[in-house]
Amino acid sequence: MINFKTLRGLFLIFMGKRKTIWRLWAKALGEKPTKCDRESDTIAWIRTFIFISYLVTNVAIVANAVRHWNDNDIKSNPVQTCGNNTGHLAKPS
Repeated sequence: MINFKTLRGLFLIFMGKRKTIWRLWAKALGEKPTKCDRESDTIAWIRTFIFISYLVTNVAIVANAVRHWNDNDIKSNPVQTCGNNTGHLAKPS
């Protein structure tokens, strides 16, 4: 059975690691913009939100490219279709 001392010790280890992870993440986002820790943390959260939005956008772009990797449906592309349905562009008159 886990006693209170063990739980307290695990909690303190987790909290210490969480602060270390946050400190490293904030440093990875860039230099500390102000001397005030609260203001710097707010700016780090904003930078984190911007980073996540960039990441989600890039994942969506790559997923779309992979999804349509070998789409060779000639009928769906109006530039390639012409009167003879050969798939070649019509010669200018």
